[in-house]
Amino acid sequence: MSLGEFELIKKYFCQNDRGTGIELGIGDDCALLNLPENKTLAVTTDTQIEGIHFFPNTSPYYVGYKSLLVNLSDLAAMGAKPYCFTLSVTLPEADEDFLKKFSKGLFSLASKVNIPLIGGNTTKGELSITISAYGLVDKGRALRRDKAKVNDDIYVTGTLGLPGLAVELGYKNLCLDKVIDGKDAFSY
Repeated sequence: MSLGEFELIKKYFCQNDRGTGIELGIGDDCALLNLPENKTLAVTTDTQIEGIHFFPNTSPYYVGYKSLLVNLSDLAAMGAKPYCFTLSVTLPEADEDFLKKFSKGLFSLASKVNIPLIGGNTTKGELSITISAYGLVDKGRALRRDKAKVNDDIYVTGTLGLPGLAVELGYKNLCLDKVIDGKDAFSY
């Protein structure tokens, strides 16, 4: 059984909780947002394309999780609290197994940070995921790149270079148990 666009959206992407300040979410031509007066809206957009940002055999759960995560990282870099997001999914065909796992990964992260999906688009084509995330930051308090100064602290999460290493492993079949300069690769 093949579901149509609106049935797929209802089944995999409609969530009951619209979030504070979301007057209208999924189901109309536009979402309606009521923003607090003392806040600035931070907006970011990232696209994940199969074969460029993730491998064809990547778990759909991980694709959903990562697609939102990269946007949340941008909001955090600006000092913005996640508010809501939109999602555009392009698929070669309506693959319910992919959508079920993808939406589970997407919403597992969305629920952790209490950020509702308020709208988006679905279309047919090569697999790509585009998310626009919106965050709120106190007026005049955004952490901007052009305002960085010498001696400012820089905070990094995760292990630097690890995503690049993962790509190399995927494309070149590198093996981490090999010895590098006489040392175990994990000793670095």
